[in-house]
Amino acid sequence: MSKTTPLHGLHVALKAQMADFGGYDMPLWYPAGTRTEHLAVLTGAGLFDTSHMAVVMITGAGARELLQHCFTKNLDRCVGKKLLPLSPNRCAYGAFLDKAGSVLDDAIVSMINETTYMTVVNAGMGNTITRHLADEARAASRAADIHDFTDRVGKIDLQGPRSADILASVLANPAILQEPMSFFSFRGHFDGHAPEADQVRLVNGAPVLLSRTGYTGEFGFELYMDPSRLGDSW
Repeated sequence: MSKTTPLHGLHVALKAQMADFGGYDMPLWYPAGTRTEHLAVLTGAGLFDTSHMAVVMITGAGARELLQHCFTKNLDRCVGKKLLPLSPNRCAYGAFLDKAGSVLDDAIVSMINETTYMTVVNAGMGNTITRHLADEARAASRAADIHDFTDRVGKIDLQGPRSADILASVLANPAILQEPMSFFSFRGHFDGHAPEADQVRLVNGAPVLLSRTGYTGEFGFELYMDPSRLGDSW
């Protein structure tokens, strides 16, 4: 039986066409149709439930060394045209490989601070990547802890040319959008106890990790938050 995201009831109420995707019962499209939805993202904005994606947290003094070993992107030469090192509040896209060099999954790695990294992988892959990283950490005695946050972090994507204007209307501190956010950068934290949490909050008080990333090819944001806050945030 397929798993569901916290927004499943909303999708059903809106009469979305549902189907299994990565082990989750997810909306494919709504009654307006795919063409209307596609054009909305190109000309205005679209909102996506992407809570089926898996989040893996890597912490510890050896976290960066572990990721440098396991991830296809060189974290010391990956940011911008100047190929600067990955630094706090920046992200890198790449893949995790098995020992034979085959792709386990593609992923985005976000550097929270010097000892904390967030990795986002595809639906159903959280446990696989967690076990892979844990095995590699043990094999080389790297000081890193790996935690599978599957279903413990909610995620919605706001994509399209009007996404910043819409986002500003629901941010408690919309002035942060006046400071340019580079592609593959982020602010805030989904954990209300984290020191970065107050950087970005919605008007409903929900702390958010706000990332300038997305899979649509359009300008937009990905918002990570506590799953219990997804309903009113949507």
